[in-house]
Amino acid sequence: LESTPSFYKHSGWLSFANPLNLVSMKTVARGFGVSQDFWATVIEPLHQLNMSCNDLSPIPATAMSVMDDLCPLTRTQMSWSFPEQTSEEVFIRLTAQCRDIKLNTRVHELKILSDGRLEIEDSYSERKVFDRVVFACPASAVAQVASSTASWVERAILRGVLYQDDHDRLWSKVL
Repeated sequence: LESTPSFYKHSGWLSFANPLNLVSMKTVARGFGVSQDFWATVIEPLHQLNMSCNDLSPIPATAMSVMDDLCPLTRTQMSWSFPEQTSEEVFIRLTAQCRDIKLNTRVHELKILSDGRLEIEDSYSERKVFDRVVFACPASAVAQVASSTASWVERAILRGVLYQDDHDRLWSKVL
């Protein structure tokens, strides 16, 4: 996988003088004849998915070539994958050292023991001790479970995580 050297990486202060840093991608695309409908139904959803954002309007036009490299519209993206096996093998190897994996189990209490291990009481009133625990739930639920052991900073960070619904214009038109 080869990449073309960027002119702006090696141009010093000149890169700050590029006027496309002051113009949005949408403005440049519209200036080159891209319709509002094509922008809203093809370009925006594709790059919003890639960038995990809802609004592309603040992104400057200088980002267009980078975004096209990440998610091209007119060619197939060159990517690397797992050679002969599937990604399932990776996850099997990652969890090979795990002795006890609990799914669909609600945690009622978390205690940090003096040796640093974690004691968990689950919804079945079972108490078990673990070296590590991974919570697959909203951060606010972890804050509630860890309320007696977490510092006020940890609780504030966990309770401060916001989840947002993504409003996709393409699918809202279809559905």
